[in-house]
Amino acid sequence: MTPKASSEYFVELDGATYRWATDGMRPIGDADHQTGDRWQVTDMQRSISRVMTVDAPAKYADVVVRKMLQETGDFDEPVATITHWKHKRGKNATDIFFTAVPTQLHQNYVDRLTDADNCVMLVPLYAYLYAILKHFKSKDPVAVVFQHDRFADLLVGSFNRVYYASRCTAFDTSDEQIRNLWETVRVTIQSAEQELGLKVARLWVLDGFDGNNPEQARVFGNNGVQSEEIDQDPDDYPTEKFPFARALLLLGGSDSASPPIEKAYYYAKRLAPYLWSIFLLAFLMTGGAYLGFEIKSNQLAKEIETLQQQMINTRIKPAVKIPAEEYQATLKFVSELAGARQIPSYKQMINEINEAVFSDMIVEVLKIDYAGGEILLEIFGSIHAPFDKAHAGYQQFLDTIELRGYTVVESRFDTIINESNIVLKLKRSIT
Repeated sequence: MTPKASSEYFVELDGATYRWATDGMRPIGDADHQTGDRWQVTDMQRSISRVMTVDAPAKYADVVVRKMLQETGDFDEPVATITHWKHKRGKNATDIFFTAVPTQLHQNYVDRLTDADNCVMLVPLYAYLYAILKHFKSKDPVAVVFQHDRFADLLVGSFNRVYYASRCTAFDTSDEQIRNLWETVRVTIQSAEQELGLKVARLWVLDGFDGNNPEQARVFGNNGVQSEEIDQDPDDYPTEKFPFARALLLLGGSDSASPPIEKAYYYAKRLAPYLWSIFLLAFLMTGGAYLGFEIKSNQLAKEIETLQQQMINTRIKPAVKIPAEEYQATLKFVSELAGARQIPSYKQMINEINEAVFSDMIVEVLKIDYAGGEILLEIFGSIHAPFDKAHAGYQQFLDTIELRGYTVVESRFDTIINESNIVLKLKRSIT
């Protein structure tokens, strides 16, 4: 199966970049100088992907994960997280599947997306595996494995839950080491089964990226993976291949880690022909409605003129009252249109928040809700600076944002060493 003609597909893996063509993956220098919109699957170099249970509500789970990763020594620098899946477990517990990457490296990826002339839908490697897992819609746990170079990335889950994520590594790419790598994959799956109390019903192996995996067949048996007859141990997992190209075509906007504006622009370009048709239809309908109102208005004017003439002739001056129900729909439309024009746009509010943010402050979550006559905003973020500098900068941010017309409803400022976390709730009246 070949990719859609409207987009290019690139894979950034093990320090090399590949481009998908009809005859398979072809190495290229890099994707930054390529033209056209593209999907780019990447291992994000020094990233790690895991499934964890944290003692925090779902909306704060990402913040807790970042702290835990630094406290356990997984990262000795500020870290950013990309959440692929979250599941609320009780009032103060959350299951979360994420990819963590150093903040500076994550910012480099964001800058590359911003500088690109076309749309780039960036997909972390484990989000790519998760898209495949969702495709199977299995009620029972299944495992997806992608072996490349001396690595094997493993994801275990069902149609509505992710149980386990891990990367297995060999010392080199010799036949013996790759055979050991697949043995490690099997042992890892068995350990996950024992730890989580589940049974993996099937193993799906991605195929077609850099050739077949003959050593995999020796570990897991035949069952459709190899054409030659191989005796399969009854304890082995039923194993099947899944085409790498088909997996690329499963990717959607929810799998991408690109900024929301980048996603919106990507899909807007693809929907543009349909949107123009909708706008044209709306224009014609509006023009037809206007013409109808004009004809109705002329009819009413003639009726009024006739009534006035009758009053003059009979010297009777009764009050003429036009039924209000004939204009209710028009008045409602005009009122709603006037109200909509007074509401600040998302773009305006994002620009106002961005202008108030100082250099050491990172806004990680911005939630905007329109509620009745006011707008509610929630901001979650962090400040990577000493306390005095962070606090002074945060106060300046609050002063600036209040001058923009926002009211601070709730403000939390927590500091740990050289990093401060903020939780801020604002509101703004619609005038």
